[in-house]
Amino acid sequence: MLGALTAAWAIMRTIWRMDELQRRIQLDAIAMSFLGTALLTFAWDFAESTGLPHLRAFAVWPIMCAFWGISGIVAQRRYR
Repeated sequence: MLGALTAAWAIMRTIWRMDELQRRIQLDAIAMSFLGTALLTFAWDFAESTGLPHLRAFAVWPIMCAFWGISGIVAQRRYR
């Protein structure tokens, strides 16, 4: 848990140091990441009834990070 708290602190410290445009880009990326993760986990829950394996809660964090990275690229291209 200490490593996770340190990572969370480092992310927040980086966001606090950004200018307004970069913060807007990150807000857009985080919002898209949140929505993408919510939709994927919701759909996965329905698909579990068709035979897919159970999605552990521990897998949500890497999924959200992947969506955040992809969404960051999309959001950054939007403001060029």
